[in-house]
Amino acid sequence: SMGGRVSSCVRACLFKDAAETKACPLQHIQARAYLAQGAGLAKVNGCYIRTERCSADAPVYRSKQGIILLRYRMPRGTVYWYFCQEGSDLSNSSGDIYRVRNDSLSPPLHGWASDDCPLGLGFSAPRLACHDSIEDVVDDASG
Repeated sequence: SMGGRVSSCVRACLFKDAAETKACPLQHIQARAYLAQGAGLAKVNGCYIRTERCSADAPVYRSKQGIILLRYRMPRGTVYWYFCQEGSDLSNSSGDIYRVRNDSLSPPLHGWASDDCPLGLGFSAPRLACHDSIEDVVDDASG
């Protein structure tokens, strides 16, 4: 069971110093990885590792299955977090699987839905959990 490996998400997601987050806060976010579970679209489930990439001032996360977890700011300023197919055009919804309207700098754990997301329509949405350490995630990802 992976249950024991998933942190309470309190320590993992806290910023070291809110004053330092004006730049892209990649290095200031504690959580290096998230675990997605319960998605009706099976390829969305699994571990998402923080990458060096940045989207809308937040880290981009990627799974081994080629799914991206990212923050996206709409032209009008509304902020969403998305699960989308890697390589898809972010300016349209063709690669979108799930999304949640939330302007947090770290991925929301709940509230995901497939509304307006063509690849996720009809599939139940996942929930997210933080991982304490990258080592645990690597262990889980290797099976």
